[in-house]
Amino acid sequence: MDLQPVAEHFNHLFKIQFADSQTLRQTAFNIRHAAYNNEPGGEPLNPEKSVSDEATHNAWHCLFEHRKTGQYGGCVGLTIESNGHPNQGLAVEKSIHNDIDNIATLKRGCFGQISRLAVLSSFKRRQSDKNFYDALDDISADKRQSSSNLPHIVMGLYLGSIALASLCQLKGVYMQMEPQLHQRLLQAGFGFKPIDDKHHGQNRRAEAVFYLPQEAFGQGLSDDLTQLYTYIYSDLHWQINRQS
Repeated sequence: MDLQPVAEHFNHLFKIQFADSQTLRQTAFNIRHAAYNNEPGGEPLNPEKSVSDEATHNAWHCLFEHRKTGQYGGCVGLTIESNGHPNQGLAVEKSIHNDIDNIATLKRGCFGQISRLAVLSSFKRRQSDKNFYDALDDISADKRQSSSNLPHIVMGLYLGSIALASLCQLKGVYMQMEPQLHQRLLQAGFGFKPIDDKHHGQNRRAEAVFYLPQEAFGQGLSDDLTQLYTYIYSDLHWQINRQS
């Protein structure tokens, strides 16, 4: 496959890795613990601890790998209710007010929730991927600014989580995020729609719930990002099925 600039540079420098082993799952737990506890007000990092609450433990995880060093810099989880706990429900359902009827019509196990991203502080300001940002100059002008405002690690993990949802044949995914992040994702072509308008638009820091239907998976992106999504989807498909 002849890759366009964004996908080519991403493939050269980075990889989205499906956590298909207990070792990789534990790596995801450790990253989440380190990332969240390094935030202002977070607890001091305890090497013996990891973020492995019930929702995180039941999720499928994608890791962001820096090819040159082999280090994992971030992760994202996709929780599907039927992962051995058919009556547990998703954490996001507790925050949904305007979409209860829609959830009631969906078969349990056919929709999921994308978790909050976890990114290690050491990867948030890396400059080793300058070529990736340079390649964004080839994206159409109406999307270039928004796309460049989303760091490579964020873009890759969100594309990976949506690709994973597509591979799981989900009818849609929910995600809880700040409206400001939603605007940046929307401008980059991600079609998340607000579900609960209780806080949306009132407080830029207040999290709200958004929904991405199956028909919008990988749609609305620039040609470069569409190809990057296709590449990540194909790579994850190969990873998941290689031991089948």
